Amino acid sequence: MFKSIFLGSSIVEIGRSAEGVVHIKAEDEEGIQKGLGYIHAQDRLTQMFLSRLVASGEITRYLFDSDEGFAIDHLIRKMGIHAKPEEEIKDLSDQAKKWCLAYCEGINAYLEKEGPPLFFKFLKIPIEPWSLQDTVKLIKMQMYLGLGQVQERTEKFIIQAVYEGVNIEHLKKIFYPHLNAVDSELVHLIKNARLESPYLDRQLHFEPAFSNNWALAGNKTLSGLPLCAHDPHLQINRLPSFWYEAIIQTPEDFLIGITIPGSPGIIMGRSHSLYASFTYGMMDTLDFFIENIANGCVQREGGEKPLALREEIIQRKKRGSVSLKFFESECGVIERKDDRNDTLQDGLYFSLKWSCAHGAIAPLINSMAQLWKQHSAFKAGEVVRDMSLSCNWVLADLEGNIAYQQSGRLPQRAHSGLFPLPAWLNANHWKGYVSGAQLSASYNPPCGFVVSANDDKNQPGKPLSINLPYADYRYRYIYETLSQNKTFSLEDMKQLQCDIYSLQAKRFLEELKDFIPATQAGNILKAWDYRYTIDSQGATLFEAFYFALLEDVFGKVFGLKAWKQIAARHSLLMFTHGNFDRTLWEDEGWFGNEGRQACFQRVLEATLAQFSSDIPTWGSKNQFTMTNLFFNGRLPKFLGFDLGPLEMPGNRATVAASVIFQDKKRGVAVGATYRCVTDLSTPEAFTILAGGPSEKRFSKFYSNDVAKWLGFEYKHISLS
Repeated sequence: MFKSIFLGSSIVEIGRSAEGVVHIKAEDEEGIQKGLGYIHAQDRLTQMFLSRLVASGEITRYLFDSDEGFAIDHLIRKMGIHAKPEEEIKDLSDQAKKWCLAYCEGINAYLEKEGPPLFFKFLKIPIEPWSLQDTVKLIKMQMYLGLGQVQERTEKFIIQAVYEGVNIEHLKKIFYPHLNAVDSELVHLIKNARLESPYLDRQLHFEPAFSNNWALAGNKTLSGLPLCAHDPHLQINRLPSFWYEAIIQTPEDFLIGITIPGSPGIIMGRSHSLYASFTYGMMDTLDFFIENIANGCVQREGGEKPLALREEIIQRKKRGSVSLKFFESECGVIERKDDRNDTLQDGLYFSLKWSCAHGAIAPLINSMAQLWKQHSAFKAGEVVRDMSLSCNWVLADLEGNIAYQQSGRLPQRAHSGLFPLPAWLNANHWKGYVSGAQLSASYNPPCGFVVSANDDKNQPGKPLSINLPYADYRYRYIYETLSQNKTFSLEDMKQLQCDIYSLQAKRFLEELKDFIPATQAGNILKAWDYRYTIDSQGATLFEAFYFALLEDVFGKVFGLKAWKQIAARHSLLMFTHGNFDRTLWEDEGWFGNEGRQACFQRVLEATLAQFSSDIPTWGSKNQFTMTNLFFNGRLPKFLGFDLGPLEMPGNRATVAASVIFQDKKRGVAVGATYRCVTDLSTPEAFTILAGGPSEKRFSKFYSNDVAKWLGFEYKHISLS
């Protein structure tokens, strides 16, 4: 049943499915965006306004004045995420600006009618109307935290390893071939620079993203038209969910997909004639440089150049105002331990430059405003390739075409990008950005499908864009499955999307099958089918062996204390385990006189000997609790704001991926926040959300999808 709402000059009809999925109808795109803004505010207003505070660097002013809150505010201010949104807005196309303003109008219509959220009233946080500037800041924050930060973390990890004396030849093998150009002179510079923000001492991390998506051409499907699937993986132990599902419909077309509260439009999904989804593209959009600073100036080939000084004032709720001083050159912001100091001592410093710090949001919004007007996968590829966000786009259309297209703002740089270069040499500076036409792409490949899983998408003859791809276990499993000589159905797509078979475990254990001891634990491991089901004991045993093996080999390289810290924060290994696995398999030199096989056998026997007859199941080891985003586990469990503990199947190397780790005091679970499969032959989709549409605890739509999501089930979405 639909309800008509008057939003300015637009009449918008809004209805819901039995599962709470909102359906918006309007005569034009302007009315649709007003309706989307209105319904976002109705279901997720607190989430949106909290996100706005974070993106403005004002957590300690209004929410909680803690060290962690200050670290977030400091990071937002340092990277300029909150700053000068007007400069982005002036580059919006007329259509995109109208699109966004209509969305803001919808939010403010709800706000004017219902008032601010109770949460904000209770904390006496002032509420200003939602603006286009707010949306710009929100998008910029989402591009950096957990996405761009993945690259920054690993590059900082490499810098710290060199700084603390880890053998550079070992690092070159682990990150081969992208550190090959690092010579003794550069090692000397890194060791003598001020490492004032070490990786292992970082107060704050955000969770990286990993995902899968694919599309099959009609000659491989039962319907004769493309079958498509996507499942973005982000943090799942939070309520409400990151995503918000919607159906939007005008007289000319419809869209089914996911949106982000605070941003206009469908982010990924399908129309009548086009499918479009993306995984995070892993493009290297950040670089560290080494700056030689003297008398407040950086050294350049043509002489000295004064540093720019940017002051940021953070108003803290309990501790008064704090003035931060950020020194910047054309090679980024200078890394300092304490940005409250007014001056810089002379010496070598690291600077950090991000390609999306300036002028990147307008191209993204302009592309999204144009995307769903396309009816061809080829035309859609031309639209998204100029988007500044690093993505692996999978596209399909009603004519049967399928496509892969890379997007992102890739710097034109002088090296692989994985290590810092001296900024005083002009040749090391970025020379603009690579055009979208030069990025990786594939259209109607002979294999009959396109697939991405955060894997290595570098193509011969194209600029190097990815130097830290995820391990290819998920990609290979999907590729091998879709390569079968058969025609596929929607049910096949669901099964593949929910698959928990690990090629990683298979490779290690096939090497060891003749050496697994005939003990109770050994027999369980030998009989294991490589599937990470919640009742599996074999999965628990393999994980214990795998982490013991990494510690045995790499603890000697990085130092046992440092490695234990790295392994405890599984987020680093989550997106670099492929580098360490490849190193184990390709180079016998890591094992000394003992050799690989003997090392594997020794570690395996020692690991299995630690288990008695009571071997935990994988579900009992891989548990998490969904906590309310606003209260973060502070409320008693019986109130029902939190769900759990919940047992999660899957692992880092399975298609249905999951990783749970402890980051500082926070338990973090990463998995499929959303699953969608669709056949372009029918106007429908099968989806499931890790949560529900509403942020309101006592709404029946607060967490209504969770049970089906855990059970790998789907709900049916159609225009009816």
